[in-house]
Amino acid sequence: MKKKLLIMLLAGSMAISLSACGGSDDSKKDSKAKTEQTNDEKEQKEAKEAQAAMDAKYNPNNIKPADYSNTDEYLAAWINGVAQNTSEMVDTIAHAAKASANYSSSSEKDDEALSFISTSYPNYFTDNSVMEKTMYYGYYLEYANAKNGPTNLGANVGMDTYQAVKYVYRGSESTDGQHVTSNLDQIKDGLSQLGYSVQ
Repeated sequence: MKKKLLIMLLAGSMAISLSACGGSDDSKKDSKAKTEQTNDEKEQKEAKEAQAAMDAKYNPNNIKPADYSNTDEYLAAWINGVAQNTSEMVDTIAHAAKASANYSSSSEKDDEALSFISTSYPNYFTDNSVMEKTMYYGYYLEYANAKNGPTNLGANVGMDTYQAVKYVYRGSESTDGQHVTSNLDQIKDGLSQLGYSVQ
């Protein structure tokens, strides 16, 4: 009888101990989920603050993509008054694209950018307007798709596109330079992998 009572007492205490341990796992999971949520909220807040700081410098008129019916009008509003063929213009175009990617990225906008890049290939250097729009779409693709990882084809085509154009635009490289032709080859390969034909 004593053995039976001792066994029952031990079994009961083990059951209580195990249930207490199981509870701590749940609380650890809850704590971890809350920490991750807090970190996500912190990152979102920091991204919004960074965007607000960029907007204060490059977008003092608070231009938003939703305020314009098409990319040409949106880009024109951003670059109005900025000297062409300068680093400041390239930076302004990059910030316009980043704001668009942050506020209104979509697969339709990606398709619009990729279609422009493929149909214009390799004639990105015909005039300032074409180079500016090409850089805008390149930056847009990189910013809109960078969150999908460093091997994302859309982001890479975007990066190759603005890199091919921005040095020519600023006058520091020629259209037949090694850097430009290498980026043009990468654009062609990337577009082909994404299902866009180029000539």
